[in-house]
Amino acid sequence: MAVRWSGQKRVSVGGDWPYPSGEQWSISSGDHRATLVQLGGGVRSYEFGGEALLAGYSEHQLPPAAAGQVLAPWPDRLAGGDYNFRGDSFSLPHSEPELHNAIHGLSRWLPWQCSQRRDDAVTLSCLLAPQPGYPWPLKLSTMWHVSSDGLRATHVVTNVGDKPCPFGLGAHPYVGVPGVRLDGLMLQLPVTWRLLVDEQKRPISRVQVAETEYDFRSLTPVAELALDTTFTGVRHGADGIARSRLALPDGSRGVEVWQDSAFGWLQVYTGAGVTGRSGEVVAIEPMTCPPDAFNSRESLIVLQPGQRWTGSWGIRPHR
Repeated sequence: MAVRWSGQKRVSVGGDWPYPSGEQWSISSGDHRATLVQLGGGVRSYEFGGEALLAGYSEHQLPPAAAGQVLAPWPDRLAGGDYNFRGDSFSLPHSEPELHNAIHGLSRWLPWQCSQRRDDAVTLSCLLAPQPGYPWPLKLSTMWHVSSDGLRATHVVTNVGDKPCPFGLGAHPYVGVPGVRLDGLMLQLPVTWRLLVDEQKRPISRVQVAETEYDFRSLTPVAELALDTTFTGVRHGADGIARSRLALPDGSRGVEVWQDSAFGWLQVYTGAGVTGRSGEVVAIEPMTCPPDAFNSRESLIVLQPGQRWTGSWGIRPHR
């Protein structure tokens, strides 16, 4: 029972998996439209006024380079795939084989199911079953919602097992300003520190961004600075929201990625060619913890049996 894809044509040979990323759910409100997918429960596209603010992918593709995916039960890298938790040792497969790391969690290749749907919102859920390397069951749910305020993701994660477990979550949206390359744009990040990493991308220390080329506290040219960088010291406003912006030099048009107080970290990535829009997009990734948090314990969440965690982030046009 399977489905084969040949170019743009789907050939059903008994089974019900309509596209490589599974079933597709479209939501809309006014000029805002988004498409969510079954594979990984992530966002494939987000448009405002017919312009793509999210660098997504075709329904005939798998999500490239984690585009639009939910990263759980850890974001970013787990160095060597090995960690200890409460006296026990665990090993996970090297999903980043070139650096011998486990990367971006376990939920992004699982099928998520639609548990609620309306015209402007859809809630997708899955059960992360116990497995070698991560023997704790988690129930994951994301409500995706579009409104006049843009696209919003609200994540809810519950430990449905009988033992405490380590946990972190991140998101991986690639954003851009339609028709403008990164070298013509300005970036603003509400951060005060960045992490230094070793050749395995494992954090080794932190330094202040002030008076360095990584100081994006005000709108600063992206230029040709290659970023695969973790930032912290995230400044949340009085409303509990931290805002990152990618905008034209005069600030007149751009896109904003916001995160609530559940997310105290940012990963920013300008990797070339990852979504077919080389030099045009940047991943601005809200995270609850830094890379390798299962080992460092920094900002690591320990979910008790029955405990629920929730956090929100979103994307909106900046005019």
